[in-house]
Amino acid sequence: MTIRQKIQTAILRTTIYATSTLALLEYTTQIPSEGRSSRTYHKLFDQIITPLGRRIFGPEEAHHLSLEVVRRGLAPRAKKGLDAGVDRTGHVVDMKVEIGLIRSGTNESGGNGNSNKSIESSKSTTSSKIIFRSPIGLAAGYDKNGIAIPGLFDLGFSFVEIGSVTPLPQPGNPKPRSFRLVEDKGVINRFGFNSEGVEKVKEYLEEYRKEFGGARPDSLEMTESSATDNDEDLAVGVSHSANSVLWALGWAWHRIMGKQPKTGVLGVNLGKNKLSNDEIGDYTTGIRELGPYAD
Repeated sequence: MTIRQKIQTAILRTTIYATSTLALLEYTTQIPSEGRSSRTYHKLFDQIITPLGRRIFGPEEAHHLSLEVVRRGLAPRAKKGLDAGVDRTGHVVDMKVEIGLIRSGTNESGGNGNSNKSIESSKSTTSSKIIFRSPIGLAAGYDKNGIAIPGLFDLGFSFVEIGSVTPLPQPGNPKPRSFRLVEDKGVINRFGFNSEGVEKVKEYLEEYRKEFGGARPDSLEMTESSATDNDEDLAVGVSHSANSVLWALGWAWHRIMGKQPKTGVLGVNLGKNKLSNDEIGDYTTGIRELGPYAD
């Protein structure tokens, strides 16, 4: 380990310990009601920790450090009532967004659904809907493997998309692969689908659903009904029913405890392996293995 790496490791440990101490202080003094959503905690990150981290760590190192802080539940937390905003006149504005999910049956005209006539005659029903607390969410690319989902919802996002997830683990592009655009306040991301793979991400999603809930029985039904030639591979089975109960119990537990539910609309972005010659097979694997855990 080089001197620079030792210094960075020491600073990382110091930052985590200091943040943990502050979090404990916040919870035991001023904040039983606000916790990490307090103004003090937000200012600490906005004015000290984040600017300092940018000076000390490279872009990818800062990326992983921030993700670790979020995963450990040390990042600032959004205030409750995020599903409502306040306009310039002081009136509360409902920020919820609802999207209906439509299932289309076979149309009566026997067509392929391309014509207006066949569309009008098709037997379509709204089976369910997804409700977003607000229109602000996180796209794929930050939490690639789904290790910090609860913490990301804590930040205030109404939806979180993890990934991209590839069927098999792969390291991504050679480093350096992330570059800061200081003047533009942005970054260039050339990670190249670095992923721990479907099986590992599935474990993370299973753990998240069991603890925090958010089961979607309709998504499991859709998985079953979409099975055609691969019924045996796509069958959900009794185990998913048991998981649904565990997910629901987890969600209820956090509601009873009076905490802001660390849940929201969860998406999973899928990718193909770099050396794969079967793109369709790669995406089919991702849908089959991770689809039941996503909204």
